[in-house]
Amino acid sequence: MEFEIGDNVVYPHHGAGKVIRKELKEILGERREYLTIKILHNDMTVMVPTENAALAGLRRVIDEETVQKVLGVLQDECSE
Repeated sequence: MEFEIGDNVVYPHHGAGKVIRKELKEILGERREYLTIKILHNDMTVMVPTENAALAGLRRVIDEETVQKVLGVLQDECSE
């Protein structure tokens, strides 16, 4: 999954945030692209290697239309 600057995201154990930067950084001799995420509820900044974003559980926030679909499915009675 590709993330862009300005994307609203959810980062496990930290909560909702916004991608504020994508940049190449050299850390421990390895040059990688990192996403910088501003966590909204506590003003913390987190950096995640782009290649590990999915593995770390980073995901986009769903829109209201998708929320309504999910709620509809959850409210349906199960048929066996």
